[in-house]
Amino acid sequence: MTLRSAALSPADSSSTAVIHTTVLPPAHSAAVDIAGHAARLAPTRMLAAAAGVPVPDLLAHGDDAPGIDAPFLITARVDGEALARRIQRDPEFADIRTGLAAEMGRVLGLIHRADASSLTMLDDRDPVDTIEGLYQGVDHPR
Repeated sequence: MTLRSAALSPADSSSTAVIHTTVLPPAHSAAVDIAGHAARLAPTRMLAAAAGVPVPDLLAHGDDAPGIDAPFLITARVDGEALARRIQRDPEFADIRTGLAAEMGRVLGLIHRADASSLTMLDDRDPVDTIEGLYQGVDHPR
């Protein structure tokens, strides 16, 4: 088991943390590199956080763990709404909608300004070639 952890200590022993766990299932196609994808998630998330991008705190990540046998991330839970339809239509989100596009643009700017030179695992291949390779790896391409 390879487990890397960052800041996994509660303020006191009686506190409880709400966490979110992402387990990436084994690849169903040889063309999909789930383990490689998982190996890129943690460093990129840490880089984004260092650049000021609002991401959940990364508590732990690894290639596998007993009972999981798949790459995983454990992050702190972030309060909010994830359903776009509710954000777009519900009256309770009316105030948020007025500044949402500007906030999203600000966050995208933070992402694009982040110094990614330390992320040696980034794929610099032509994305069209990558998509073509995935397409050709499907059992029955049209």
